[in-house]
Amino acid sequence: MDIPVEDKKTKLTGHWKWLLAFLAVVFVIVWQWSKPASSETLQRKDLILGEVNQGDFTVGIEAYGTLVSNRQKRLTSRTAATVDEIYLKPGAIVEPDSAILQLGNPDLLQDLERVEQDLIQEQANLRMIRLNNSRELMAEEASLAQLKADYETVRFRLNAEERLIESGTISRLTYNTTRLKERQLAERVKILTGQREQLLLVHQEALKIQQEKIKQANGALKSLRNKVEQLTVRAGIQGVLQELPVVLGQSVSAGETLAVAGSTSDLVAKIKVPQTQVEKVTVGLPVQIDNRRETATGKVTRISPKVIEGTVTVEVAFDDLPPTGSRPDQSVSADIIVDTVEDALFIERPVNAVAHSQRELFKLDDSKELANSTVISFGVESGRHIQIVAGASDGEMLILNDVHRSVDSDQVVIVN
Repeated sequence: MDIPVEDKKTKLTGHWKWLLAFLAVVFVIVWQWSKPASSETLQRKDLILGEVNQGDFTVGIEAYGTLVSNRQKRLTSRTAATVDEIYLKPGAIVEPDSAILQLGNPDLLQDLERVEQDLIQEQANLRMIRLNNSRELMAEEASLAQLKADYETVRFRLNAEERLIESGTISRLTYNTTRLKERQLAERVKILTGQREQLLLVHQEALKIQQEKIKQANGALKSLRNKVEQLTVRAGIQGVLQELPVVLGQSVSAGETLAVAGSTSDLVAKIKVPQTQVEKVTVGLPVQIDNRRETATGKVTRISPKVIEGTVTVEVAFDDLPPTGSRPDQSVSADIIVDTVEDALFIERPVNAVAHSQRELFKLDDSKELANSTVISFGVESGRHIQIVAGASDGEMLILNDVHRSVDSDQVVIVN
């Protein structure tokens, strides 16, 4: 008769199975016991977490706007003309002598040629007047010289007859005749001398009149030349071409705007501030301007009294230079510093959080795996951040999502 022998190896393996099963049940019971009865789970990847910071909290107003030239030049047409050629387009960098447009005006060119001929004729008339004056003066001086010679001859004769009349050599009638002739010649010399002086004055006046005509012709010529030169429209300023409201072949009238150029070194920022926040802004407040490449500081210099589409324009002048790469009409963001709260607690603004209010947010414990609902009191806000007045401490982590929309529990477990 065979006696069954128990397999010890099989019996030992079965004991281990029961032991492992028991330990697993105990672990589950302990885990369930340690887990809060009312907690729910959230995936960490679905959460937006923010850390509470402590320090000086700058209260600012975020706004947007554009850079504009503080020094602009409007280029206009001096005369009616046609746009013959366009050299530059908006956005081009210009120097004062950069040519932007070429205008055409055939009538103006004809007027210029006519005035040039008029000037040549007036200059020829001046030469002719001088020549005639010289001829008249020479004839007058010749007559005066002859008359003076005759006068001197008679005067010598009269002196001689004065000595002869005493001796009875000549009669008194002859002497009186000579003396009368001497007086007549003296009077004629005096009259002719006066005529010569008057002739000189007449000549001078004639020259002045003609020189004035030449001056007027020169002025007209200079004006026309300026107008012709200005048919080539130049920037007149160092900067950038901002506007060009004309097209090739367009007819323009005198005074019509052809282009607008603005300086690139003398820029100001015009910021659109919401009407609800503009009451916090005053002239002189510091501002940080960002053109997405670099930031620069400035100050509020002007606040517009007008409200346009719910915003008010605030003008900002730079303290030193605008940000690198700045140009007119470039979009910028601005942070207007209205106050600074010293040693404040602050955090990135949670969803739907507003200044001077309270919200229930979930705050993580030290393990960062459990979060409890906590009432957080907020103070002032600034851009993407908001001050915490009560409910959290420096270094603590808060869930910035609106978790209460998805969970009913006051405690959640965060799982990876």
